[in-house]
Amino acid sequence: MAHANESPRHRTNAFAWAMPPFFGVPLMSLLADLNGKLLESVAGAQKEWADFMTRRIREDVAVSQQLIGCQSLADLQEVYCNYLRKAVDQYQEQSQRALQRGQSAAEELVDTGEPRARESVQRARH
Repeated sequence: MAHANESPRHRTNAFAWAMPPFFGVPLMSLLADLNGKLLESVAGAQKEWADFMTRRIREDVAVSQQLIGCQSLADLQEVYCNYLRKAVDQYQEQSQRALQRGQSAAEELVDTGEPRARESVQRARH
């Protein structure tokens, strides 16, 4: 609350602490950019994983129907072996995609943050 004799220009903000230049606006902007890139990457990875799991569940249901229709033990073995082989291949491919996505996200974070971090440090020095 401002005093009656205090003009609006002379009011002080209790939360306006003096901050060293390193923690000023450029750093907050850098952190916001990095946070945005990280969240985009995580959201993309989650969507990709959810899509993969949806495909896998559909295939699980399909193989269950195929197994029910088997007439012999040899048919059952063939359906199940094909199912396992395909599942292992798909999980391997998905793991490779996840690794590549993580690596490219890390590189993108570095590319985003490195120049701006240097700029913040240089401003803090001056």
